[in-house]
Amino acid sequence: MFHRPQNILITFCCLLFVAAGWSGSIEAYELLVGETVVGRSLPANARVRASAARPKPGKTARFRRPTYDILRASTPITLDGRMDEAAWHEADNMGPFHFTWWKSGKKKQTVAKLLWDDKYLYVGHICQDDYITARYKNHDDPVARDDCF
Repeated sequence: MFHRPQNILITFCCLLFVAAGWSGSIEAYELLVGETVVGRSLPANARVRASAARPKPGKTARFRRPTYDILRASTPITLDGRMDEAAWHEADNMGPFHFTWWKSGKKKQTVAKLLWDDKYLYVGHICQDDYITARYKNHDDPVARDDCF
């Protein structure tokens, strides 16, 4: 197990967002765990709604599935490792995140936000953790059970 105390990780990813120039009504697309916007090749004006799980047919979900609406960036985004543009302040945080393996005490939260423009999907996150660990290190390991974003 790898521990590094008092780490603050700030990273940005900029993924190519497929812009097909579609027009007309904006439809909401549901994404399941493991699906990506790029993997679905959605139009640039699509409203994306991420969903944690889909109930089995005939079953009623006993919880409200979390959703996240991705805002169009109102200001240009600079890829500089900071989330200080006005657009980032307007975007909602995706949290709070829940940790199935965390048993007691207060867990530091990750701030994660998404924005898009005509060319890109922007992913910004700030991860604060006193003890970053990695139990799963091999190809195809279940890293979602680990300390990850």
